Amino acid sequence: MNRLLTTLIISLLNCGAFLNSFAQSFIYSDSIIVTVSSGDTLKMAWSGGFNAPQWNSIDLNFDGKKDLVIFDREGNTLKPFINISDNGQTLYRYTPAYIENFPKGMSQFVILKDYNCDGKEDIFTYASGGMKVYKNTSANGNISFEMVSSLLYSQGNSGLINLYVAPTDIPAIEDIDNDGDLDILTYGVLGTTVEYHQNRSMDLYGTCDSLEFVKVTDCWGNFAEGFSSYDITLNISCKGYEYPESPAEIQALAQKHAAHSGSSLLALNLDGDSDKDLIVGDISAKILIALTNGGDSSFADMVSVDTLFPADNPVQMDVFPAGYYVDVDNDNIKDLIVSPNATNTIENYQSAWFFKNNGTDNNPAFQFIQNNFFQSQMLEFGTASFPAVTDINQDGLDDIIVGNYGYYANGSFNGRLAYLQNTGNLQKPKFKLVTDDFMLIGFYNYNALAPAFGDLDGDGDQDMLIGELSGKLHYFENTSGAGNPANYVLASSSYFGIDIGDNPVPQIVDVDNDGLLDLLIGERGGTINFFKNYGTSTTPSFNSTPDNDFFGGIDVMKNCCTGYSVPFLYKTSVDTLLYVGSEFGKIYIYNGISTNPNDTFNLIDSIEIGVNRLAFALSDFNKDNKLEMIVGELGGGLSYYQTPSGLYLISPDSGEVLNHNPKLDWSAVPNVSGYQLQIDTSLNFNSPLLKDTTFAYINTSSYNSDTEYQTYNLMENTVYFWRVRTYTGPSYGNWTSPWSFSIDKSLNITNKKDFEFVVYPNPVSDYLSVKSTDKIKVIYLFNTMGQLVWKSPVLNATSYHISMENLPKEVYFIKINNQIKKVIKM
Repeated sequence: MNRLLTTLIISLLNCGAFLNSFAQSFIYSDSIIVTVSSGDTLKMAWSGGFNAPQWNSIDLNFDGKKDLVIFDREGNTLKPFINISDNGQTLYRYTPAYIENFPKGMSQFVILKDYNCDGKEDIFTYASGGMKVYKNTSANGNISFEMVSSLLYSQGNSGLINLYVAPTDIPAIEDIDNDGDLDILTYGVLGTTVEYHQNRSMDLYGTCDSLEFVKVTDCWGNFAEGFSSYDITLNISCKGYEYPESPAEIQALAQKHAAHSGSSLLALNLDGDSDKDLIVGDISAKILIALTNGGDSSFADMVSVDTLFPADNPVQMDVFPAGYYVDVDNDNIKDLIVSPNATNTIENYQSAWFFKNNGTDNNPAFQFIQNNFFQSQMLEFGTASFPAVTDINQDGLDDIIVGNYGYYANGSFNGRLAYLQNTGNLQKPKFKLVTDDFMLIGFYNYNALAPAFGDLDGDGDQDMLIGELSGKLHYFENTSGAGNPANYVLASSSYFGIDIGDNPVPQIVDVDNDGLLDLLIGERGGTINFFKNYGTSTTPSFNSTPDNDFFGGIDVMKNCCTGYSVPFLYKTSVDTLLYVGSEFGKIYIYNGISTNPNDTFNLIDSIEIGVNRLAFALSDFNKDNKLEMIVGELGGGLSYYQTPSGLYLISPDSGEVLNHNPKLDWSAVPNVSGYQLQIDTSLNFNSPLLKDTTFAYINTSSYNSDTEYQTYNLMENTVYFWRVRTYTGPSYGNWTSPWSFSIDKSLNITNKKDFEFVVYPNPVSDYLSVKSTDKIKVIYLFNTMGQLVWKSPVLNATSYHISMENLPKEVYFIKINNQIKKVIKM
């Protein structure tokens, strides 16, 4: 291959290639513009949403600016945001690539604090019975963490005890005694008084790099909460309370008292003195309480209770508000963010109250700014989003319909559909949020709405099925007729009596290739249900129970007790793939699809997204023969993923039969150290012929022979699979989706090097003629952005005429048999 071709030409060579591979790779993108009815552009549209966010700052990209890491307690998911603020404007960009740099399996709470004074925030997070700690070991521009304590301990009255934190609580991790190391405040086992665990690192070693704690008191601040209420009692006698430490004592007192569980602590200086005051949230309350410390850094004594805090706009939030003290507007002064710390029945689209600090870190003056910080710039649909793609207004562009579990208000959820109209063009989608209650679906008071579209009655328009929390399907007939904007009317509130139990997520698709639209339905339990259409193209008929409730042997439930499967059957020119979303953020990809109830499908790949209750839809929005993916999640927003334009396979074409040992060719990627290539006779790559071969990348400014590999001594009549990934020491990128080839030396195959074609006239104004030395299968025409403008049918001819009359006057590239020529339209 000619390595003097430009980057543009290299990218053109792969147009359409991903649709011929076994499965696609996807990368996150925020490049697609989304506007609202006012015309304003959402600056963080594709950030995925959140419900119970916990706010932390850390420099992720080592640019000297503090970025934000948000941990959503509802779903235990992490959302990194890079600080791209400039010229006084506060702006952050969701960058999910950083998720993989953080430890897996963090839950309940995540607090980033620098415990060893190296200027890098470490991680404190929940562990059974307390919390664990990961040290920030980042170096050379790479974020990394390593566990330094699987469970923190403290010296108690009866010896070494675990430093207890209830799974519902958030502790305060601050330098309480002002000696330079981090101490910990946490509610005790009974949840009524606060324990003070003093860090002895500075006292013992003269440095702050250790985590050695001693429990100084069981009732720091001399106050207590009620066992069953949010009432605060001051001036308590610590001797009047019971403080269990041993398992036996804890069990005995648990039987005696109903433990108060669910409190958040934020320790900060509210009044400009030298001690720490407290902001307390509670699982049974909608308010925050500010407690003023009338003591000092050595002896805390809470002397006043403020239940109308902050004064500018006292918090009233369903339910269990928690405060976070972090600078979010880049003025180097910490602000107050208040968000719910519970799950399920909580505020879900106005769950980030931003109070700007107009004072100082040690004497704040909080001004209420908004109750939907970040969320106002996101596509935010409350709890749990379920996207689907269809052309609502029949303009030839794919629109997006998004169902949700519901918007929270006054203790209940109202499920609706949102309509994102594609206002772009065939090459560049752009979306406008037209309404968050499409067709006034909210009137029906459904929850967990999962829409699907298909022409069920054969009248040429797209009808709608909605899966709903109860397990039923609701059928909305499109009465508009072919070519007209959709109009949906509820025709059946229990479609064919189908009821799978909980959270059905349907897809309308011809599974068995009989020309009739069948149903695939995901569910809470994690399996896929297949319903065969026994009717006709105009009068469908389904059984009320699935023909196969364990379709393909698929079950995406991890252990117990839910899986939340989401099916999407996708047919390519060479294979049929079943993509299945799951509760824990992974999409599993299967082939070998059949309707035989005894068949188990082949798991060939998976995609890790890193969200909870992942729902998704696939579409080729920009008509470049590469899929895009819209991802929904428990957080209620959307994120947008596209096929990467970086590393991809070029030749030989997947499935090609050759009469020689081929030279494998893939795209070059700038700024990588090299590549790893694997070749195997098995799609699983269990014992690849080339296992650890890497190729040095010599020149990152051009495309050179280091992206080619000449194979040798391969067997005839054997199918080989191959894949490539980048290497940038010590890290590897993701594998490309595998391609296949086989060798049959008896075949008389025209050598591609001997293939030539000519185009004329060039420049051209109306018709472009093409002639070649061998038969042409397909002709592709691309613009200078690498976007597919036109594609011929299958030709098997040596000449063809292309109409260029209606194309804009610009430069184009014509591709035939992996060769490219430039064409100028006059």
